[in-house]
This record gives sequence, C-alpha cells and structure tokens, in this order.
Amino acid sequence: MTEIVAVVVNGELTIRYDRSRALNDRQRESLDGLDRRMEQEGVELEGARIIAPDLGQRSRFIADRIEARATRQGRRAGGFKPRDSDNNTRH
Repeated sequence: MTEIVAVVVNGELTIRYDRSRALNDRQRESLDGLDRRMEQEGVELEGARIIAPDLGQRSRFIADRIEARATRQGRRAGGFKPRDSDNNTRH
C-alpha cells in the first residue's frame, strides 16, 4: 500500500502528502482539534447531519472540505495557489 495521498483538482496535482512522515506539532494539534469537534458536533454530509460519524463519514467530510478549499482557492486566484507546509509537497 502506498503512503502517498494526493489531491487532484481540475486534472492537476495540487497536494501531495507523504503519510510515512510525522506531522509537526501544529499539524497534530490541528487534526486533534478537528477530531474533537467532529465527536462533539458531528458532521454534515450531503445536507444531512450525522451526530456520531464513523471513520468513513469523517474521511468523506474531510475530503469534501479539502476539495471545497482547493476549488475556492483556484477560483480566487485564477488557478490553484498552494501554501507551503512542513509535511506536504504541493505542485
């Protein structure tokens, strides 16, 4: 199984994440906070509120957020403009 997670927007690789590399403290805190919020508040998928999302539903929620953010950034900038990150390689 590959350790690379990639996000493709409009046929272009926009985010490439190497899962074999450790997260830095800021990234870990951010993800831990997101997990806590999903446990407390649930998630919304396709217009339905899910109070106790399972791992698949959490993953879908996160994937939807990544896609929405990449799409918004692409529209604002006339193309995707990635940010630098310690653990991600963006193209």
